[in-house]
Amino acid sequence: MRHLAKHESGASLLMVIMTLMVLSILGAALATVSFAHVKLTTTDRDYQATYYIAEAGVNQAYTGIKATVLSTYEKNESEATFYNQLNALLSLNATYETYDDFNLSFNEQPHAVVRIEQISEANPRDYKIISTGTIGKRERTVERKFTVNWTGKDRGGVPSLPKGSAAIVRNQIDLRNSGAIRGDAYLASNKPKTILIDNGGGERVSGTIYVPEESLESALNTAGFKPTLSPHQSSVSWESIDSIIQGFPEFPTYDFHKETTINYNGHVYEVIKNGNLHVDNWIVRDSGFILDLEDNYRFNSLIFNSNYKLKMQLNGAVRNIVVDHLDISNGHIEIIGDGTVNLFVRNRLTLGSGSSINAGGDRSKVNIYYLGSDNIIMNGSQSINGSLFLKTANITITSGANFNGFLVSGGNEINLSGGTFNNMLLIAPFANLNLLGGAKLNGLSVSNKLYIEGGAFINYLDFNFDGFPFGNGQANVEPIDLITPHPPTETH
Repeated sequence: MRHLAKHESGASLLMVIMTLMVLSILGAALATVSFAHVKLTTTDRDYQATYYIAEAGVNQAYTGIKATVLSTYEKNESEATFYNQLNALLSLNATYETYDDFNLSFNEQPHAVVRIEQISEANPRDYKIISTGTIGKRERTVERKFTVNWTGKDRGGVPSLPKGSAAIVRNQIDLRNSGAIRGDAYLASNKPKTILIDNGGGERVSGTIYVPEESLESALNTAGFKPTLSPHQSSVSWESIDSIIQGFPEFPTYDFHKETTINYNGHVYEVIKNGNLHVDNWIVRDSGFILDLEDNYRFNSLIFNSNYKLKMQLNGAVRNIVVDHLDISNGHIEIIGDGTVNLFVRNRLTLGSGSSINAGGDRSKVNIYYLGSDNIIMNGSQSINGSLFLKTANITITSGANFNGFLVSGGNEINLSGGTFNNMLLIAPFANLNLLGGAKLNGLSVSNKLYIEGGAFINYLDFNFDGFPFGNGQANVEPIDLITPHPPTETH
């Protein structure tokens, strides 16, 4: 029995040793598996984190790009200039932005490097954002396509006007001393004796005067020539016309242009100083100085003298200049390149001598908004080739001065005399329009009252309203219509 007990005691020891070995092996295996799992989890975490950094780079870039698209759209009036400026701002195929404002990931600083590529040339135009996220030695790349769609702008424009009417008048037509209308006329008033024509010779109205039907028998007060009257064939929305005046824009706010000095052949001239631009020295002329409008600017004054010329380079963009006093006492503004400049004049607009703005140029390149109340006087050989919007001021154009473009006024008197005014659309719904001393207006007019005398006349011109810059609203395009994002995808 003792012999058997000794053998069983050895067997028990062996069993204990074997059990410990098995448990050790299992423990080691479990530890290995656990370590591998931890390592795999850490790797997966870093891998996912790198993806999120790349995706965050795409999203941040898209937010900035969207703002750039909208601001570029507001500054440009054509598809070509819009895309040209947009592409320059997007820094195509180069590094657009590097983002490193992320929280540390286990003591490593994540960052995303973003570039933008153009995919197509047409409109709508496709682009893609490529963002590479990095944490330590790990990288992942995410792409996001987006589509930009240029849409032509509709800012309200000119309300529908009767075809063939040289004069659209709210209250009274008065023709004296051979004053004439060559074309039709439209009179809104239904009061009696609102068409006054004296007994001067010749045909005073070559077309028809359209009046309210109830005033067909009472509108005329003539001593000689009797024009043809007919009831209105179409309506004129005076509310829409008046809203153009009410839509006079708020003036924007910009920084002053930096001070600029010209160094020319040993001569020095401070052309821009203390917020004033001086075009009154021979150095400006001989040095070939050009005001390169890389941005929108504010000035106290633009001062022209001695018949010197200022060249403005627009670089295909729409640029705004806000100035307190535009003083062209004796000088000229010339526009270089494609684009449009909007001149916002706060207090005074002075034209003297033979001064000109955009002489011989495309009238769509210059729009002038005048907030002041002093009357504008153009005479002699002065000329404006562009559009002028007067909030409340009156204007007199006389003695051979020339205006070619859109003239809009919220004032109460417009005087044209002694000259020929070609391609003019004049909208002054609250004003008395006076054509005097042989003035010839080729185009059409909208006014409260119309007075023509001394051989002056309005000659109907089938006016092209394209490019009318003064509307009663903003561009009717929603941001969602300009840029459309697509889902992000990973690239390998």
